[in-house]
Amino acid sequence: MNFWNTKKYNIAPQASTFFPTQSDYVEHEIRKRIVSGKYRPGNRIPTYCALEKEFGVSRGVMQIAIGRLKDGGFISSHGRRGTFVKANTPNRTNIGILFSSSRGSKLWSAFDETFMRAAESLSAHIPNISPVFYENLAYGNTDIDSAERLFSDLAGERLAGIIATPECEWLLSSDKAGLDKITKVLLFKKFHGPGLYSISGDGDEIINKALCCLRNKHRSRIAVIRPEGAYSCIDKSHLENNGLSYEPDWMIAVGRGDFSALKSILRLLFGTNSKIRPDGLLVLDDFMGDFAVNFLPSINIRAGADAEVVIHGNWPEYVTPAVSVPRVGFDVGKMLLKAAEIITGNVKDGSMAEGAHFSIPAEFRE
Repeated sequence: MNFWNTKKYNIAPQASTFFPTQSDYVEHEIRKRIVSGKYRPGNRIPTYCALEKEFGVSRGVMQIAIGRLKDGGFISSHGRRGTFVKANTPNRTNIGILFSSSRGSKLWSAFDETFMRAAESLSAHIPNISPVFYENLAYGNTDIDSAERLFSDLAGERLAGIIATPECEWLLSSDKAGLDKITKVLLFKKFHGPGLYSISGDGDEIINKALCCLRNKHRSRIAVIRPEGAYSCIDKSHLENNGLSYEPDWMIAVGRGDFSALKSILRLLFGTNSKIRPDGLLVLDDFMGDFAVNFLPSINIRAGADAEVVIHGNWPEYVTPAVSVPRVGFDVGKMLLKAAEIITGNVKDGSMAEGAHFSIPAEFRE
């Protein structure tokens, strides 16, 4: 049989999928049968001879295709018993997790670190699930190698789903092959598209719990510092509804990791030249919050005395807090587990309707 028999394989010159070699096509077809369930986990696939006859290819072509499927984790050979579909193929077990930056960079947040560490132990909670990390995927500052590895895994159907952390949502609107076939979970933003879901912490609840803490500690003049691109929902109504006062220039967004700017802002807020000082400070970022509390004594401000400080927190506390102050945030581990449940189709509560949004409740800890 001729491999390029267009009637048999429905391959036309204008087809959107192009296979440069016979082995590419054979690999694709066998993998498609595995992913679709025609060849189920534990099933023995047809023999070399049977596949060579079906596809009309040589033993060498078949060996290349089968070898790639073995390397990709789809099948394994067992001597004379034959070749079998693996119990846990990558399209069933691998969850791709996209990060905008990388460990060690100044843009790597406490959330990123906590989420990655939680993912590294994900299989302890959901057996046979493996995270695959793709870093430095921020729009306009993308690591090409990381993006190409992601798109290669998508085209090779080696992912069960994707979890996109902040600033990676642009990838979910890509037309790359395979992206429309898997479940995608976006964190902190809602985004519409096929197979797309979203999860966030309840930002309003986090803000109100923090402001309530400051009010209960008899603080009334509140400054708020947040990272650029996060908690943009906060405005004067949050403070007014909690009976707190503020100055227009006390609600400040700072570039993530820009500690030099943060120093300048703290000096302006609490310096000796300030006519009115805040007596409460809310910092909606873990790293910036720890930095602020450690910096305040250098300008003669004692956290908890001269100014009550509440900062953002992520749990479980894989990142040990540098200072002991009240924290408000959410359990990142719960967010990860919810995302994994969505991808594996095991959501125990809430709607699984396409486009559904899930919220993780805020937590307050002193």
